[in-house]
Amino acid sequence: MTGLKMTPSLACNLKQTGGARVSETRSNEEAAGPLQVVIVAPLGAGGQGGVDRMMDGLRDALQDRFANIKAHFITTRGPGSILLSPLFLAHAIVRLLLLRLLGRVDVVHIDLSAHGSRYRKLILARISRICRLPYVLHLHSGQFDCFWDSRKSMRKEIDLIFLRSQRIIVLGSYWKQMVSDRIPDCSGKMIIVPNATRIAIFKNPKVMDEVANILFLGLPDQKKVCRNL
Repeated sequence: MTGLKMTPSLACNLKQTGGARVSETRSNEEAAGPLQVVIVAPLGAGGQGGVDRMMDGLRDALQDRFANIKAHFITTRGPGSILLSPLFLAHAIVRLLLLRLLGRVDVVHIDLSAHGSRYRKLILARISRICRLPYVLHLHSGQFDCFWDSRKSMRKEIDLIFLRSQRIIVLGSYWKQMVSDRIPDCSGKMIIVPNATRIAIFKNPKVMDEVANILFLGLPDQKKVCRNL
């Protein structure tokens, strides 16, 4: 077999061909447009609780680093009285359906938490399936295992929300095992993403050498594992 001799003309042709392929790829990406994501969270921007804290951080990160993602944040519980939550839920359903009709949603990100959030997210997940929208579950609740086992009449619907999801995000290995024990078929699509926050930047680098004073805010009970720290 004879070797291919690299001549100036051949190098020029390869460079032009490679450039054309890169240009074509970029054109295809631009033509496809940004990934449209609907993010379903309880209270909205600035809301209390760990879920909304995480989503606020995600909102900032998407704006700063991911220009190829267009995020639509939908509130399902809303601030204020719990009596107003059905109105926020109805608004969330209408908005999701409208975005689907307008072709402005590719995937739905559903934050699954405790209390009434579980039922609201079951409804949103069912609507997503009816609309043939893929969705990702993000499990936040520290009580979901008890809820899952105690709702015998809803067990089929709870199983279905996990089975039909494209991915399942959990906060740690315990929750990954919890879901796997109940639905082994979901084992291969789970991702562990611990809760996080922005890295603190100190003007005085010496502060890192000082003793830290930790202030616990919110609900510092046993479920938040403050005792471990």
